[in-house]
Amino acid sequence: MEADEQETLAQLEFEFEINAALLTRKRKILEEIKVAAESLLRVTGPDYDYENVDIEAIKRSIHALNFWTTYDPQMGVLIGLTQSGKLSMIRPDRLGNALAAWPARVQDSAENEIHLGKFTTESVTPYLNKRISARNMSVIPHIGAGKFSLGTESVLTDLMFENLLYDKLVFIIDVLEEYDELAASTDDILQLIDIEIDTN
Repeated sequence: MEADEQETLAQLEFEFEINAALLTRKRKILEEIKVAAESLLRVTGPDYDYENVDIEAIKRSIHALNFWTTYDPQMGVLIGLTQSGKLSMIRPDRLGNALAAWPARVQDSAENEIHLGKFTTESVTPYLNKRISARNMSVIPHIGAGKFSLGTESVLTDLMFENLLYDKLVFIIDVLEEYDELAASTDDILQLIDIEIDTN
């Protein structure tokens, strides 16, 4: 293996290690939002049992619904190789092919993230803003609680809220599935890089 190829592989390995760690963090964030949505779905319905509901947990879960996440990996080394036409110097072919296919996998994940983000900002958050007192969700100490009702009972007994929860959960599951496929692809690339470095 030439010195230039060895250096390139080392740079790629560093870049993909960073991306693997970032993907793990992003998946953890999205999994927490998924858990929040699932916990709310367990208590929605026409018969709201206020006495037996952990209101603080409900508040945290509702607050989490306003969020989503995006995975923005580093691709400087990979893009540089592609644009310069040097990606073909990467051997074996399996590694080169995996590297060439990786940006498309990232794009597939990004498309699902866009759908999740758009659904959140255009449907979930506007719905909550009309029915939930943000001031009373998490009281800022020097401002204090407001006079409006918190509003959790009105949303937990609302069929529209349950449908929004279900739809958001479906979007989240789609993104998590893409993350899992991307993680598998990233791990495969790192293993192939390690093999190539160790055998040369």
